Amino acid sequence: MRASLGVWPLSALLVSLAVPAAARAEGSVKDASSPFASRGCPLKQHLATPTSLPADCRCLTNRAQTGGIDMCKRPFDLAKSGTQIGEGVSFALYNNAHVSGGFIDERTGRLVASVYWSGASTPKGLIVSYDLKTWSRTFVSGEWADANGAKSIGSGPQFTHVKDVRAGKDGAWYALTYAPGKPEIVRVDPATGARTKVWVGGDAGFGQCASGTPQAVQPEARTVQVTHEGFAVEDGGSFLLGYANPQRDGRGIVRISADGKQCTYLSATGTRADKMTRGSGAEMRGFVQGFTLHDGKVWAFTSAEKKLWAIDPVTGDRTVVSDKPLGERWALWDGKRQVMWTAGFQNSVTLGAFDPKTSKFMNVFQDCAKSVPWFPLCAEGPIRINSLNYGPVWLNPKTGNLLLGHDSIGIVEFEPETGNSIIRSL
Repeated sequence: MRASLGVWPLSALLVSLAVPAAARAEGSVKDASSPFASRGCPLKQHLATPTSLPADCRCLTNRAQTGGIDMCKRPFDLAKSGTQIGEGVSFALYNNAHVSGGFIDERTGRLVASVYWSGASTPKGLIVSYDLKTWSRTFVSGEWADANGAKSIGSGPQFTHVKDVRAGKDGAWYALTYAPGKPEIVRVDPATGARTKVWVGGDAGFGQCASGTPQAVQPEARTVQVTHEGFAVEDGGSFLLGYANPQRDGRGIVRISADGKQCTYLSATGTRADKMTRGSGAEMRGFVQGFTLHDGKVWAFTSAEKKLWAIDPVTGDRTVVSDKPLGERWALWDGKRQVMWTAGFQNSVTLGAFDPKTSKFMNVFQDCAKSVPWFPLCAEGPIRINSLNYGPVWLNPKTGNLLLGHDSIGIVEFEPETGNSIIRSL
């Protein structure tokens, strides 16, 4: 039996407990003082394209389970062996743990990630902050565990499964949590971890959008069925959520006001008993998910007919950008390479880049060395295990590389210009 939950004081430093680090994150393997300087990979393409990461994980000897470099191995295998990378408490061995979303905090330069764990009957959530220099972990808000039982950091109602967390312009963080039939938006104080409910789906005390059958006998059928794989916070503080119920609501996006008191339809498609639609364009099918705000548009995916959309945030008009997106959960604009990275499931796990000027896609796991100037070699290292699943994707502001919530529990950095990848934190 786990001990009952308690609230830790702020003096606990938001649970940043020190443990031995497997390796320091800073430095480059090209530096003669690097601990792995003598272990660069030997093929001519590796020598011609040297990596700037702390270890070269592009050769099998460095990834071997015995004698290999830890940051080159699979995160899940390392976790099982008890190895950690980066200082701080690790959640890698928590039951059913998943890095599920997050953002790069422009104010602090840290990566802030949402994590859910435990079984479906006892869903738990946690917000974790990563230092992009040392890759140490700090637990900011939610429930965690140690040898003495369950712990909690931050006051207020506990998270259920945290599906995503985003920054608000007001300095607060906003988390989307989800228990069956009850999505919630929770405000998080970054300084204390304190949690406050901003909006609760289906609760008359908060703003709700009427379903396609607002006179339904069952109360839960009178409001739109919000889903949990699409979330964004707009500059004005309002929230975007996807919804889907083809028999009742159709599919589309709703907007929740910053105070949680109002709900309006941003873009609405499908056949409803009340005949309501909003915005022009093709009908959406499947789940509406993966929101990102770019170029004055809301970018989103649909999962049944796998399409990438650009949606006008004022009119709700919808444009199909591509009907062959590589990935259906995350979209991330990369200004350096002028592509939109997409990740998630597309029949199989995938990570790809879409060029909106040419409408061409490339798949990291299939299209290596095919005339993409910033991707001359194949992807190697821990990214190659192809276990991204629905893990989020970010851009490292210090290096310009991709950061991935990889293998459910680890943070992996991928350097497209060399194909190299390493575990940054586990």
